[in-house]
Amino acid sequence: MDSTHREGLEQGVEKRTMQLKKEQQALIDRAMDAGRAQMASMVLHNIGNAITPLSVQLETYLKDRTLQEITDYLSKCYKEISSYFNKAGSSGQPDTRIKEVLSLMDSLIKSLDHFNKERKERLKKNKQAVDHISEILKMQSSYQNSYEIVASVNLNHLIQEAVRIQLQALTRRGIKIQMSLAKDLPNIEIVRGGLMQVVLNILKNAYEAIDAQEGLREKKILLKTFAANGLVGFQVTDSGKGIEPDQLHKMVEYGVSEKGSSGFGLYFCKRFIESNDGKFQITSDGIGKGATVTVILPVTGQNERGKPVRRRAMSKISKPR
Repeated sequence: MDSTHREGLEQGVEKRTMQLKKEQQALIDRAMDAGRAQMASMVLHNIGNAITPLSVQLETYLKDRTLQEITDYLSKCYKEISSYFNKAGSSGQPDTRIKEVLSLMDSLIKSLDHFNKERKERLKKNKQAVDHISEILKMQSSYQNSYEIVASVNLNHLIQEAVRIQLQALTRRGIKIQMSLAKDLPNIEIVRGGLMQVVLNILKNAYEAIDAQEGLREKKILLKTFAANGLVGFQVTDSGKGIEPDQLHKMVEYGVSEKGSSGFGLYFCKRFIESNDGKFQITSDGIGKGATVTVILPVTGQNERGKPVRRRAMSKISKPR
């Protein structure tokens, strides 16, 4: 066997080995996604089962008029007794002790009434919070159930839904959300649940970066969408802690996290976007200067035969200003 033939065989074996490794990695990734999706579905289901009776119980407490009826009864007694002894007092028979008792009754009634109003207000807020959690669970479940289904997705609508899901966490932190959504964005063909998870992960990472930055005068997150040259994308810019430029590449490595978590969130985002022929990028001017995550995806069109085809023009689109 001559050297040329041997080198050709070796190259063929090497090429096939690389191909097998890629196929093996793809199988591992799909198994991880399926396992994570199944686990998430179980968790969502169990939380939903716990939330439902809590919501029912809060609704029952809100409708319960026992305390109000006691207050109304005491108020009625107070008025009757007060009226009686006012008449007695006008006949020249005032009783100091009775006046003290009436004053105490009046204070008790007012305290009960105030407590009942505060109690109802707290129950309403708790009920609203539980209903909000239920809404998030339903929305997440709908995406989770379609995790492997490719669908036509409008990026603007998906981002607005993601903000609604995270709204309570953002409001609690006093973070202002600004959205600049491009008009008439073309839809993209993608796994809806996967892309939703990407947006949720990026938003979560943004508000945690804001949490980590002390003394912020203005807490804000800006979301932009854009389209050009057969591509659509979005940016999430936060006013948080920021990242040293030489550390940016580490932010998407598996297991790397400054928060003590698994470090899977941004790693998943990058892998998912790149597996859909997209581009995932994190930029920052340094510590204390916030960070921007940019996601760019190709629009899926159709060729002259009606078959799906991806438009590749990744290098032709510039970073939106």
